[in-house]
Amino acid sequence: MISRLHSYVGYATLLSFVISGLVLNIAQLLVFVLIRPISPRLFREINHYLQFSYWSQTVAVTDWNTNVKCRLYYKDEKSFEEFGKYSGIVIANHRYDIDWLAAWMLSDKLGTLGSDKAMLKSSLRHIPVIGWGWSLCDMIFLSRDWQKDKDNLAKQMKILLTYPRSLILAYFEGTRFTKSKYEASQKYAEEKKLPIRLKNHLIPRTRGFHCMTSVIKEEMRKNPKLKFGLYNFEVALDNDDNSKASLTSILGGAKTCIHIYVESLNPEQVPTGSEEANSNYLFQVYKEKDRLMDYFKENGKFPGIEKPYKPRWQTLVNWSSWMLLTYVTLVYQYYVCFTAGSLIYITFMLTLALSVVFSLRLMVNSTKVSKSSSYGTSTNSSKKD
Repeated sequence: MISRLHSYVGYATLLSFVISGLVLNIAQLLVFVLIRPISPRLFREINHYLQFSYWSQTVAVTDWNTNVKCRLYYKDEKSFEEFGKYSGIVIANHRYDIDWLAAWMLSDKLGTLGSDKAMLKSSLRHIPVIGWGWSLCDMIFLSRDWQKDKDNLAKQMKILLTYPRSLILAYFEGTRFTKSKYEASQKYAEEKKLPIRLKNHLIPRTRGFHCMTSVIKEEMRKNPKLKFGLYNFEVALDNDDNSKASLTSILGGAKTCIHIYVESLNPEQVPTGSEEANSNYLFQVYKEKDRLMDYFKENGKFPGIEKPYKPRWQTLVNWSSWMLLTYVTLVYQYYVCFTAGSLIYITFMLTLALSVVFSLRLMVNSTKVSKSSSYGTSTNSSKKD
């Protein structure tokens, strides 16, 4: 009975997530139009809280209302102390439907969730609510055409370097791990004679990494006081079972444990003088990621220092407030709708309900591996994009 109640609350959160997202989208748009041209800094501060209010709802429902546990591992104390202290690039693996949720859960504990960024395919900006919000907060959108993306990526990196604390989630594998994509990835590496073979990851695309690290090192030379981080971020699930890793399965009560490993790297040691040397550095990072996943499969955990994962009451208060506001308002509006008997009003409310259901479907589907991009399955596609 209690388990079923948790499921109902979880699914009810999806509706609240869409409606609160629409409200926050409007607030973001107003801040973007009215404040950003005058004070970019104030825009970022306000937008930070707006985005936190939205994104943290999924973190809260996971922390407080599901059968999902989380274990955190750091390579050493230095990695623990540095992660989230200032802005940085997070080199993450892209294996599960909920990789993004794992990153959000840890970002929330660091206090950076509202300002964190990601490298996203441009089509995601059109997803109702969540994509619109991303479009209004300096997310990095890529068209997967390097001639178009390289200038945009360099420009966006310079903007993000002005953020005091913003972690940039980067999936250099380019798309989620599947068997067919893995086989195409390995075939490409053989054809191009690349110095890397992996068992648990796709061959990373390296041009984006070279562009990002070149901009970082250039800006650090101009401003010696600039602090920036680079992190190896690996996510694994108990039994490596992706069937229990969709948003709907989690809200429905599926049990799993998310394991997160963090290692602090030194961006100053990344070679940027030649693209080949830079690529080899990233290849070494991915070889280490492959070793970490092998270790996890053998031991059921990552190596290093384990730190406690503690849900935050701030996310609980925010989530509860939106749930209460959403459902009290909906109940009242539908009561007015059917007691008033206005055909126009009834039509409007039904249209709104159908629009919300459609938006929910798009949002949930966008998180599934089965709906991920087919880009990368062709051996002719450039792995250096």
